[in-house]
Amino acid sequence: MHEVTGSPTRAFGDDGFFIGTIKAISFATAAPYASKLQIGIETKEARMYFLSRWLLLAATFTSACFAADTPLQPASALVCPAPTRAAPPVYPSNELRAGRGGKVVMQATFDECGRVLEVFVTQKSGSKPLDNAAVASIKPVVFSEEARTHAVDGKLEQSVTFTADVDGRVKKVDWPKTHKNPRYVLDDEAIPYATVAIAFDSIKESEPDVFRPPVIDFRHRWVQVDTPQGREFWLFLYSKANVAAVAARYRPVMEPDGAVVRLAIQCELEKPQCEAIQDMLLKGFAFAKAK
Repeated sequence: MHEVTGSPTRAFGDDGFFIGTIKAISFATAAPYASKLQIGIETKEARMYFLSRWLLLAATFTSACFAADTPLQPASALVCPAPTRAAPPVYPSNELRAGRGGKVVMQATFDECGRVLEVFVTQKSGSKPLDNAAVASIKPVVFSEEARTHAVDGKLEQSVTFTADVDGRVKKVDWPKTHKNPRYVLDDEAIPYATVAIAFDSIKESEPDVFRPPVIDFRHRWVQVDTPQGREFWLFLYSKANVAAVAARYRPVMEPDGAVVRLAIQCELEKPQCEAIQDMLLKGFAFAKAK
């Protein structure tokens, strides 16, 4: 049994044996032309045949030698994303206004890193929009190793409860009427928080437990805050991992040339994504498009 140890040219023995084997096979397969060559009748067809056979056999043996002698490279280590928790689902505003709530129970499968693969609803809320919102909140999750130990048959049970506020605490976006068609400019005053997560935890709604309708198509949180300098509006955008990755502060002000919204943005995504989000936010909202 041959043991592959090093040089690819030694895979089939010494160099003489390697070259000799190619020659032997070349002449053996050239039988149809052997008589012509032996009597000195060299034809173009014979020359081309020998050339093609030499090239083919040399390539075949060399490839085999290298393949046999080249050690297998170890597979690269699996790099998994950091575990994440499910963010609160977006409560569909129509369901909230209608007073519809309910509990959604789901089972989620996951890969070796804990990333959710599929979500199955095992108990419906009675409202398709609520069921869809619950599933959407679970799909971006990456389960921790500890959480995965509680899986049964490769599935983790998750539940979301939607509690409708029957006291009419769903409120519209209280945007100033003077700024229906303002000019948006980047604010000179930066957001005073080290990270988006700190800003997310620090900014509190002036009226707690109030639900605001969605203002854009992205998964987000919209907050209105009354400050001594006037009302501010904060928009937090979530990444695919259900983590707040962008904080935007809107300050409507009146300046000599008219209504202006000063916009400060803190973005923790890749630079091209942040630039695209900035361009989008500077265009305003459906209820307050940029001039």
